[in-house]
Amino acid sequence: LGALFGNGPLEQFPVIEASLAFMLPALFLSFLLAAFRRPQSLTIAAALAGALLGVVLFSIPVAILAGIGAGCIAALFQPAPAEAPHEH
Repeated sequence: LGALFGNGPLEQFPVIEASLAFMLPALFLSFLLAAFRRPQSLTIAAALAGALLGVVLFSIPVAILAGIGAGCIAALFQPAPAEAPHEH
């Protein structure tokens, strides 16, 4: 549907085009906030910082790549979570 309606038909319906411009980033943010747990907070913060830096200095495609790269690098250096003691 996105490929079909991505260029053109939505120009006839400006309300739908404006609502999609709001809803898609809001959907992404809701997924991001749902995944924001304590153990991954450093990784998410690094991904957001990389994306913000990319969009401020360059463009949105660079921001996406910078966010992915920063998140992956932060995940590599994040310490492993401590295991809970086993009950016997």
